[in-house]
Amino acid sequence: MLNDFDAVIRSVRPLTVRQTQQLPADVRRLFHYLTDERGARRSGYLNETPVLTAYLYYYHWWNLVRLSSLFAGMPASAMPGADMPDGEEIVCADIGCGPLTVPTALWLSRPELRARKLTWYCVDTSQNALSVGTDLFYACAARAPSAAPRGEPWRIIKVKGSFGTELRKKACFVSAANMFNEFVHEGVQPLEQTARRCAVQLDAYTLKAESSAAAYRSRIFVAEPGIPQNARFLSFLRASLMKRRYEPVSPCPHGGVCALDARRGGKWCHFVLDAPSAAPRALREFSKKAQLEKTRAAVSFVLMEYAPRGAPRCADAVPESVLLRAASDPIRLPRGQVGFYCCSRYGLALLRTDAAHAAAIRSGDLLHVPVPAHETRDEKTGARVFELAAASRGTEHTAARGRRNVNEEHY
Repeated sequence: MLNDFDAVIRSVRPLTVRQTQQLPADVRRLFHYLTDERGARRSGYLNETPVLTAYLYYYHWWNLVRLSSLFAGMPASAMPGADMPDGEEIVCADIGCGPLTVPTALWLSRPELRARKLTWYCVDTSQNALSVGTDLFYACAARAPSAAPRGEPWRIIKVKGSFGTELRKKACFVSAANMFNEFVHEGVQPLEQTARRCAVQLDAYTLKAESSAAAYRSRIFVAEPGIPQNARFLSFLRASLMKRRYEPVSPCPHGGVCALDARRGGKWCHFVLDAPSAAPRALREFSKKAQLEKTRAAVSFVLMEYAPRGAPRCADAVPESVLLRAASDPIRLPRGQVGFYCCSRYGLALLRTDAAHAAAIRSGDLLHVPVPAHETRDEKTGARVFELAAASRGTEHTAARGRRNVNEEHY
């Protein structure tokens, strides 16, 4: 369905021949409006019909590609209501939802959730985006081959409001995608202060259970375009939420200090999707017409889970092995080896392997590797060095493009 999402858009918002011809130029103008002309942008710009139409055909479609790929690679235990019994209402809140990107991406990428009883409070300042997004979501649900057995898809409750707007119910899954980058680029307050303020409000949306034996743990998911400044903000947000008893579930393979926090121009946490192979052909062709072709689509994100008092803390504590999250492109090393910078409980790590094994590693893979007997460091970055040899080839990494094992994570 994602391959011909433009047909879904046309079913909800049809275009005349003239509008279709003008659309690439409209998208190009929107690109400038969102980047170098950012200072002139009005807060409710998605209420303008031409702007929203351009946004849907380019930005919304690309965002669905990014997030669908991300959600498809996550374990089932990270999904909304994963620890709640079937038939029970699962309350979710998507803040700054625009045209319902997160609920739609989840519906497209996780078919097993379609039969669950999810209620989404979708919050945005643009009534136009909320209305069109709801129509698009239901259009996708109507086209899905496995509709929910209760006769209708998830319940959508539209809420016109901004970040901080109160909701009727607390949520066990709170999401915010491509929203905080606007706060980050405004630069009114220091990033750390902004992150603390945002963490307080995100926490206020969640449903709490203080018993370690509780049947559920509320989760917070935040995703932003994968650039250093956003990754820096997310590292502060992660730290602030950890002080409020949240633990990182993904992409972090540990509960320690962020090792990829973009400090002073250093490495930053982001994951790259190969656009030519992953994006629908129609989207790539349209992007070319708009002179906005992509070869890579990057995302930075964090998924946090509330830990009730008395519950075990997350840890990657097996002494003889370590989990590494690949967070870089392949790096050519001496003697024919290939490296990847990774996140680990030891901080920044450099994984070294041969070319054959490196060809199977993708950005975002979670790798299980042995801890060497003697510690060595990368001369350039100071990262601790690990080896992935033939005998230890990733027991928990994705080995083939386009294939996902339910026990693995790949973004």
